Parts: sequence; C-alpha cells; structure tokens
Amino acid sequence: MPQSGAITVKERPPYDIGSLLKVYYNFISSFRETKPMLTDSTETFLVGLEKYTGTNTEGYITEGTQRLLYFSYRNCFSQLPNGSTTDSGWGCLLRTGQMVLGQILMRYNAHCTSVIPTAEVEKVRQQTQLLFMDTPTAPFSIHQLEMEAHKFGISYGTWLSPTQACRAMYATLLKYYTENGAGPYPYCSIDRNIAIQPILSILERSGPVALFIPVALGIGKIGEKYKKALLCCLKMKSLCGIAGGHRQASYYLCGCQERKVFYLNPHYIQGAYVSKRTAGKLVGSLNTISIDKLDPCMLFGFYISSKEGFNDFLEDLQEMNSFLLFPLITVTNSGSEDEMALGKDEKLMDIEYEDKY
Repeated sequence: MPQSGAITVKERPPYDIGSLLKVYYNFISSFRETKPMLTDSTETFLVGLEKYTGTNTEGYITEGTQRLLYFSYRNCFSQLPNGSTTDSGWGCLLRTGQMVLGQILMRYNAHCTSVIPTAEVEKVRQQTQLLFMDTPTAPFSIHQLEMEAHKFGISYGTWLSPTQACRAMYATLLKYYTENGAGPYPYCSIDRNIAIQPILSILERSGPVALFIPVALGIGKIGEKYKKALLCCLKMKSLCGIAGGHRQASYYLCGCQERKVFYLNPHYIQGAYVSKRTAGKLVGSLNTISIDKLDPCMLFGFYISSKEGFNDFLEDLQEMNSFLLFPLITVTNSGSEDEMALGKDEKLMDIEYEDKY
C-alpha cells in the first residue's frame, strides 16, 4: 500500500498544456540567447573549473559549460497528484536546484573536490543524470522534489521560494543518503549560520557534506556591497552553483568575469526524460547577465569533500563577508548534528517565484 503523499506511476499523456507552451517558451529562449562576449587575459570563473586568465576564453568557458548538467522544463511526464504533467511556468527554481544538486553529485561520484578530471567527466555525467529523470522513482525527479515540498504545506504545481526549494532539496538528498548509503550528507542553513562542530563530525564519520543556504541580498535589488560579496561567492571552488537571481524567473548562476555573471536558462521545454532515448538536451547554452540586473533572492549550493576543503570554504566565506558590515553567512563553533535536520516549524521566507518569463 502506497505511503501517504506517495506519487503513483501513471501513464504519460501524448500531449499536454506544455506542448502548446513549448512554441512560446522555446522561441523566447532562443531569442534571448546571446553568445557571451568575453575578454581574454581577464580573471574568469566557472563552476567546476580552475580560474582562467589565458587566451581563447570563450572556447575555454564553452568547453567548461559542457561539463555541467543542464535541466529545463519538461512536459508529458507522469501526473503529479494535482494532475500536472508539465512544470512549465512554475518549476524553474526546482530545475535550477536540480542543476545545483547535479554538480554536487557529480563531484561526489568523481570523488573530487571541485574540478572533475576530464577523462572522467562523461562517465560521471552519465552516472549522475539518471538520478534526475522525470519519473516518480528517480531520487531527484520533479516528482520527488514536489512530494517533499508538499509535506511542509506547498501545493503541487506552484512556485517555490529559495527557502522552500532548499528544504525540498535537503529532504530528497537526506532520503537518498539514508536509503542508499550514498551521496553527501545534506546541511540546510535556513538562518544562514554554519555550525562548525557538526559539520566536522559528519566529515570525519560519514564523508562529504552538501550545504544549501537560501539568501536575500537586499530588498528589491542587490546593494553594491552585496554585489561584491556575490561575485566573491561565484569564485569559490566549493560552489556548485546558485539557483534564483532573476525576478519572477530562476537562473542557474555558475560563474563570472568582472561584473558579468554566467548562467544557464531552464525556461526551455522538452519532452519528459524517461529513458536514454528521451534524454534530450542535457547540456545548456551559456548566457551572461550584468550583476546589476540580478534579483536578491537566491539559493547557494556548496560541496565540502573533506576537513581541508571545509577550512578552505571557511576562509573563502571570511573573504566574502569582508565586503559587508554584517556577515551574509555567519559561522559558530557550537551546534549539534540534530540542528542539521529541518524541523516542521522552520520559518519560511515569504518570497515566491511567479514565473512569467
């Protein structure tokens, strides 16, 4: 007998509302797609790569983008409990959250800290992308994320805030860790505080840790000091990407050059990923946006592989906080592992994404 709230597998429809929206969304996506105009011999950063200052920067970044897993809107997947068979129009933050999770799990599967050896990238991609198929049984599918969000009061098929997405990602990763004995241990800091001792304990006993931190870098727009802090964050080796960052739409922020921020756009509708044949596009096209145009609400994702990596993370965090009068992410020595688990009474940011892309 299915557990309460479980999603049962139903036959996929041959077409749905996403089939109609696909024409609009995909046209707008291709229309807005622009080739990044990057400068050579300038410090350039991309998630999963080392800092680059050489020539042919565009080629280097294009090649680096192909190492990242890309997830977008899908349609004609098995019904969610509310009848939805597409996440077009409301699931962009979950899709960008999947990209953050994808990078975290790729690093975990490659047993590395930040840069996956080139010879292993394709193997690790193939191994990891299966976990995100659009089926109720895939550990990090839209179905699983929606089911976990529903457990704390979020209606199926509605927009999530960064904090709500954070909780859903935390829950799916914890479930995967508990049931399969695989994956990094999740740590979700709703209050933007990092407790050192419980993380050190997990690193020592169980292995790598995935950190999820929802943030608001201002009200309405990002202040100049927060912009400097955000650019600093985008340069951190432990960063696995940022979900959010655009008003009424979520992007996957994954690097920068000066004040240009790199992102992948999930607002592209594809058929449901239910087999190798229907995988579709899992490599995204890189775009750039000025940091001045970003929305302040977003979700940070980090991968900490070891105590040494945690020390590096704390040093990078100190540098990021140095731009601010009050730290964006605080660090305390105290804390217990029990505090790493999210309670049902956690307060949520009352900011929602209304995806009207």
